[in-house]
Amino acid sequence: NLFINPILRSHEASCSEAEQKMGSLRREELNRLSSSFVLRRTSHVLRKHLPPKTEIYVFIKMEARQRDCYNQRVKEVSMRLSGVKTMGDALQSITELRKLCIHPDFGKDMGQEEEEEED
Repeated sequence: NLFINPILRSHEASCSEAEQKMGSLRREELNRLSSSFVLRRTSHVLRKHLPPKTEIYVFIKMEARQRDCYNQRVKEVSMRLSGVKTMGDALQSITELRKLCIHPDFGKDMGQEEEEEED
């Protein structure tokens, strides 16, 4: 992609100065192109119209199937991250694990694996 690849690459620790500059230029261009379509509301404006933010944390044990899927995915992610070279790979793996915490069917290819087991 014209924008995403240079921008992501510019955030990596191993990127060159030229890659950082290209990422910065592409980020500025993308901001310029999208600024007319994106409505930014400041916290000052939002405070006038929204109640105070409330966060509630509820810890719930995973069911056996969900825990098994999660543990399996942790092993796979650990192996994949041992050679990780980009921040994007790490964030994608974290997102996969978060999805599994919500529901085991949200895991990547989980539905296909179960269908194969049933056959």
